Amino acid sequence: MGMHGLGLTTSPAVVRAFDLNGFRTIADLGAAPDTWSSPVRNVAEPARDRVRPGEGGAMAEEFIAASPARDRLSVCAGDFFTDQLPAADLYALGRILHDWGEENIRLLLRRICDALPSGGALLVRRS
Repeated sequence: MGMHGLGLTTSPAVVRAFDLNGFRTIADLGAAPDTWSSPVRNVAEPARDRVRPGEGGAMAEEFIAASPARDRLSVCAGDFFTDQLPAADLYALGRILHDWGEENIRLLLRRICDALPSGGALLVRRS
């Protein structure tokens, strides 16, 4: 819930600063429950969000079930270092890279780059 609360205060500013229009599917890797997808839904219609949460998968599913945009959200549980990444044309990493050593950071960024379609993007949020 701490990450969720922090995300609620910072995600709207990120969404205002980064043009999300044109992206059809957003994968928030390592997401806190619904903090990123809530402000995105107000900007990037009709984007679909795929949330790959860390340990908060069950909590993310509860938030999504209560969301008015639940038909556009899904949880893809797994390990972003080893499992196949969910298909998306925008990958978002919020407060993720600082948790890992250089080798794992390079691995994750390589996996994202390999998964991105032409015209896709990566959005890294530090705050």
